Amino acid sequence: MFSKVDRWILTKLSLKIENTAGTKHKRSYLSDLVFLIVYTAISLYNALALMFSQLILTDGKGTSPSLLVICLNVIVIVRLNIDIYIKKKENVNATLDRLPAVKFVQEIDIKTWRYRLEILCVGYGIILMVIVYYFCYGEVVSGSLAIAGIVAVIETFINSFLDNLAARYEADPEVFMKE
Repeated sequence: MFSKVDRWILTKLSLKIENTAGTKHKRSYLSDLVFLIVYTAISLYNALALMFSQLILTDGKGTSPSLLVICLNVIVIVRLNIDIYIKKKENVNATLDRLPAVKFVQEIDIKTWRYRLEILCVGYGIILMVIVYYFCYGEVVSGSLAIAGIVAVIETFINSFLDNLAARYEADPEVFMKE
């Protein structure tokens, strides 16, 4: 059942599936997926603990979150953005290397990477709204900084999950060329 969902996700993201059984290093990729889920759960708990610190930290030793939380989570999302950009450039260069020298191509579009960058742009927008909200209202709304952590964790989960699926099914991005 999950393999049908996995293949559906990959086809929606314009990836060509080479191994429909998804058997390439199955145990390794499943264990990677388990660790990803554990990381996501712990990170989400940490972010929610930041948001609801009064309920979790009852002895009063907790401090309010700072702008450092936002900076760290923006770094995580920027790293994801750079990773996707590098993968897109590698796919474009590989496609150009396979083309004959006489063929003139105006534009190469790889929808997979565009979709994944759009997901990251949503994360950037949410974090920007949190920053503006924090600067307008200050320490009163410091719990809202946890939203930046939640966004970074979700973005990391989505990106890693899609990388895991693409590797397991040996899926390559479909390339669309405008000549």
